[in-house]
Amino acid sequence: MLYRSTLRSKPHPAHRFSRLALCLQLGCTGLVALPLGYTNTAQAEIAPQSSAALIQFNIPTGPLAEVINRFAADADIFISGRGDLTQGKQSPGLQGQYSVDQGLQQILDGSGIHSVRSGNTVTLKDDEVMTLNPLQVGGKAIAVIGTREHGYTAPESVSATRSYVPLVDIPRSVQVISQQFIQDVNIDRLEDALMYIPGVERANDLGQLEHSVIIRGFSSDGMTFRNGKRQRYGGQIDMSTVERMEVLKGPASVQFGVNSPGGIVNVITKKPLEEAQRSVKVRLDEYGKRELLADITGATNSTGNVMYRLIASSEDSETHRDFAQVKSSTIAPSLRLLISEDTLLDVEYQYQHSERPINQGLPQENFKSFNQIPKNLASANFGERGDVGEYTNKLFDITLQHQLNDNLRAELSYVYVKQDLSTRSTSGWPYYPVDTLEDGGYAAGSLVRETFGYPEKESKSHQMSALLHADIDIGSTNHLITVGIDYSSAEATGKFGWAETHDNTLSFPVFNIFNPIYGQYAGDIEVQSIEDYKTKESGIFINETAYLSDDLIVNLGVRYDRIDEQATEIYPDGSDPYYADDDESDTSWNAGVLYKIIPELSLYSSYSTSFEPNYARPGVEANKNEKGKQWELGIKGDVNGELLYSVVYYDLEKTNVAKTLPDNTTRLVGEQTSKGVEIDISYDLADEWKLLASYAYTKARYSKDPDLEGNKVPGVSPHAAALFVSYSLRNSIPGLSVLGGIKYKGKAPFNDANDFDTKAFTTIDFAMKYRLALPGDDALTIQAGVKNVTDEEGIWTDSWSVNYSNPRTVYVNAGYEF
Repeated sequence: MLYRSTLRSKPHPAHRFSRLALCLQLGCTGLVALPLGYTNTAQAEIAPQSSAALIQFNIPTGPLAEVINRFAADADIFISGRGDLTQGKQSPGLQGQYSVDQGLQQILDGSGIHSVRSGNTVTLKDDEVMTLNPLQVGGKAIAVIGTREHGYTAPESVSATRSYVPLVDIPRSVQVISQQFIQDVNIDRLEDALMYIPGVERANDLGQLEHSVIIRGFSSDGMTFRNGKRQRYGGQIDMSTVERMEVLKGPASVQFGVNSPGGIVNVITKKPLEEAQRSVKVRLDEYGKRELLADITGATNSTGNVMYRLIASSEDSETHRDFAQVKSSTIAPSLRLLISEDTLLDVEYQYQHSERPINQGLPQENFKSFNQIPKNLASANFGERGDVGEYTNKLFDITLQHQLNDNLRAELSYVYVKQDLSTRSTSGWPYYPVDTLEDGGYAAGSLVRETFGYPEKESKSHQMSALLHADIDIGSTNHLITVGIDYSSAEATGKFGWAETHDNTLSFPVFNIFNPIYGQYAGDIEVQSIEDYKTKESGIFINETAYLSDDLIVNLGVRYDRIDEQATEIYPDGSDPYYADDDESDTSWNAGVLYKIIPELSLYSSYSTSFEPNYARPGVEANKNEKGKQWELGIKGDVNGELLYSVVYYDLEKTNVAKTLPDNTTRLVGEQTSKGVEIDISYDLADEWKLLASYAYTKARYSKDPDLEGNKVPGVSPHAAALFVSYSLRNSIPGLSVLGGIKYKGKAPFNDANDFDTKAFTTIDFAMKYRLALPGDDALTIQAGVKNVTDEEGIWTDSWSVNYSNPRTVYVNAGYEF
């Protein structure tokens, strides 16, 4: 089938299939070129080469197209594919005895091309990544296709407009983390990948219990999305289910409703593929990590209209922190049904059970200088044995897409999530860094602690969306329009309380981090409150990307949201219960214009807004929503699909920030601003070099506050940078790659008062990966490396805690594809 772009009326050259065989497209000699999909009678009668039969090859280094044609001649097989697959690519050739399958693996290794063999016919295909755009807009037939993601470059995003638009056509800052990058960096947590995105920094995640980051100086807790649906409850996204990650910087309320002005993270999960693929993987490290992963996908029938995928993972690991174990298991089956050429149905279920240690870090209170912060405590546990968050998540996700006509596509989706959670956490406040015993105080290192948590908590959420995508030509202009309605309801009920100490009291005993004595909190958690929170959100929006000419693109969007929250807290001790009922609404909008100076260089500017409700609480004056607004100016470009880059300046402001004043009233007097410059580069060169580089300058301030006006936001580094490089030694040692990364976090304000700064630190990662092609399509991949090679101890803070970076860690992964 011939496909055209899913995005606009003009076909993208990269998505077209050549009507001629590969050698004719590239002007090669020595083979008769046939139309793709055509097999002549004589060829069909030739007995297929045995997959295991060895053939002597002596093919010199040269352009990949020439090497492929020489291989086809020597192996007496027919090879076809898109003409653009091999453009600009070199091959080390092939020397020695190989079977046909082994030889193909060798000459295509690292090229971004894979082969599908049927007898004497081989079809070359791009290593495309299947994402969420399975239907064609602007063409009647449905085609299960994906974005041309290759290496570290991913040219399209769904997060900025709720429909797939090329990154170079979006007048916003959007970064994409590809599947190849996730594999090369050995990412097992979402935050580890985000540290390579400019303007994103860590926040306290309770010891990896949940996701928490700072984007452009603003906390983005609760701003993680899964396939465009909000992750409402705590817990880790299993990275084995993730295909790619998209980070939309700045206000995103037009796209997703309630949001922090810093930005959002949208995780795109893996979908079933027609081509059969099976893999298993083992991950180990020196501290006792033990994780097993499996991923199986393919078609259930010969027509390929019913596809399945099964992803499973199991972990039972020790960690670098004292008596902190991780136990987790995930099973995620999914089904994709091409009901007709106009209708596609995706169904997914995910079960996840996890037990993760909770670590609150050290409280910031009482530190007067950086030298007072205790060092070499990355492995220390300031809590108690049994400080664990245990949760079970059950998710059901269904999406139906239907092509109404050549220009309209409808999409309906529904996600249900149920979580059962229990937590037990011991944290301290305050901490005493210096000895005050002479004044009747505490010894240095003393931490006054308490144990608290939810013995039980149940949460449920329903999220639904109805979208209509249009691709319309008006005169010489092209318009991509998405109109949508979102609705969600969520309820969380739980029991919260504190634990008794070993002497059966609710006192707060002192714990010394230099001479720890554990077991002070031995009792069960005594319930202090019974909570019930209900939230309903509904929104309607329209977003348009208008191609006014080949060089001028305009994006406009507007959204209206309504939110209703009800909160109830009942106290078993007979205290008066707490009730709150808050009904808020808001309108958000964005506008942007992009001009292509040359095809590889565009200039853009945009304005966007966001909001977050200041939910009802006692003593709040004029309960208005927190509002965000941003101006953004940048340049971006795509050079031959090999180099994606952007340079961005932004000016971001958040107003109506709630502040508790000395008279115990809460007033909307706060204002926070952030201005900065971000540079992002992803580069794939000749399938040998792959590179991702970033730099961020961030100036985050409390611009209006009764106590903190003019102060810097704690934990936000004015300067941060990251670089990751992969080099394939395919010309000398086929299958071997060398990988290396470096991350720099500059000094940052320690606390709100800006008493002092934390010190800058740099971490370096190094690894080697070897992929051994085996008979058939089988392959064995081994990756071994060291994270934080120099064992740098990075100390970082957010608004309330002191945290330590992970120590040097040696790891090894082994994967088998069959």
